[in-house]
Amino acid sequence: MPLAMKALDLASSSLPSKDPKLGWCFNEAAECHHQSRSFDKALGLYESAADIFRHHLPKESISLSTVNHHLALLYNDIEQNDKAVELMTESIKISKQNLPENHHEIAESLVTLGGILFYKNDFDEAVVHLESGLSILREELPSSPFTATGLYYLAFIEMERNQLVEAQRHATQCLRLRQEIFLKDDNAIICAQELVHEIEHTLATL
Repeated sequence: MPLAMKALDLASSSLPSKDPKLGWCFNEAAECHHQSRSFDKALGLYESAADIFRHHLPKESISLSTVNHHLALLYNDIEQNDKAVELMTESIKISKQNLPENHHEIAESLVTLGGILFYKNDFDEAVVHLESGLSILREELPSSPFTATGLYYLAFIEMERNQLVEAQRHATQCLRLRQEIFLKDDNAIICAQELVHEIEHTLATL
């Protein structure tokens, strides 16, 4: 934290208030506060970065896409899900103007948006974005943690909809991926194992 804040203090004293480089310093300091769960401080810093980017860069700037993405994650963490959906959707829109349509960053944002919608219980919209993101990730980054996360959300939704065969397939794929990526006692693996076992138990009782 001290390094990020020192960098921000230095930038604030040496750069014009409208300089996008100062915006990035705000963004990096905000990330540090966000990671330490100091949400109020992070929100103010992210908004300062966004204000610079919105007013002093083109509206399709990838910098604005990045800070919108970070703001969306923060709003999701503080359970302001509608705001999170709005900002993540805007971030994806800007990214699509700057990156190839099959770029992994777009796919990762689509999976993240699917996850936000999942926690809103908006399963129909969640599936649309999860499947869009996974269709790219399966080709570009099949072993990505985002691929595993997308499969997890998809399997959970399918279980809730009683689509148990599809749920079992996707949950098993998620578990295998997480076992390749993470240490054996990682919580991500435990969650996937629990989901697989729950689906298998439900199938066994039919």
